[in-house]
Amino acid sequence: MKYHIISYIKAPIGESGECCKSEYDFSNACDFCGTGAELVSHLKVKGFSKISKDFFETLDGDFIISKRIYEVIRKIKPDFILRPVIDLKGNILEYYHLYTSIVLPRFEVQSTGYVIDGQCDKCKRNGYFNHAIISPDKPTIVSPLNLIYKEPTIGFYQNELLLKTWECIGLSNKVAFGNNIVGYARPWIIVSHELKEIFESEKIIGIEFEEVIIIK
Repeated sequence: MKYHIISYIKAPIGESGECCKSEYDFSNACDFCGTGAELVSHLKVKGFSKISKDFFETLDGDFIISKRIYEVIRKIKPDFILRPVIDLKGNILEYYHLYTSIVLPRFEVQSTGYVIDGQCDKCKRNGYFNHAIISPDKPTIVSPLNLIYKEPTIGFYQNELLLKTWECIGLSNKVAFGNNIVGYARPWIIVSHELKEIFESEKIIGIEFEEVIIIK
């Protein structure tokens, strides 16, 4: 049983989600900041007209896969269902939102490779960031992300191809104020080893995986 954090290491492309008027449910979200808001509509996007990639991340932190990759996955795993994304006029595009509503419990306190900054005092669920060493005269070094889960915890989800963390990357604003626009921090997305192998077999550019650490 292996799982991996998926990330995109190239420049983000296009906009999505809140700024495009996608619809969210706040039943299990923080009343104060909105972290944990659950997408209930097709992901609305803009700026996708000249994109020809099989996998990328938007400026708002949503992962997108091409119709081609989606069909490759579906041939192997017919029960794997994603929603296509739509443009601002409601037209269905040739891309799918790599998204799940299945939330893992909190990762173990021994986990490393992240920092917390500007976290909401109410939910303490956002404000997570990948730890990076930034130097003015050297390339930025991003620390390995070592998320740790106990075997019984993640074993409960062993038949799932796609999961997301309880913890969310970045900050959230349920209400715009000052220079802060409405936006909800996104979780880390975790894929099964089987899904990782499918992505790797297609030799997708810009994709990176870090294995989740599972302990007894």
